[in-house]
Amino acid sequence: MRSAETLLRLILTDAWNDWSLRTTAAWARCIDLAHGSAVAVLKRLRHAPAWLGFILDQWFRARGLGTTVKSRFRLILTDGTTVQCPGSPGTPWRLHVQWH
Repeated sequence: MRSAETLLRLILTDAWNDWSLRTTAAWARCIDLAHGSAVAVLKRLRHAPAWLGFILDQWFRARGLGTTVKSRFRLILTDGTTVQCPGSPGTPWRLHVQWH
């Protein structure tokens, strides 16, 4: 992996698409994100929970929400976007996604 951003994109893509490891690796090669095999993707994803936990822990600590509150709160990631046809005069659909 070239960077932490690359790894995060790979993790989110794998979580969102539910592709096979081979497909995820091929997608990463096609968009010039990473050039590893399916086994390389698997190795990165196996280590991802600890890495993401570290990032979230640092984020919480920076906001005064130390690790003592982990058991009292549940983290939910939310993203939103709009979907429209080319030439559409407005925003026909809004799409919201949550990861628990």
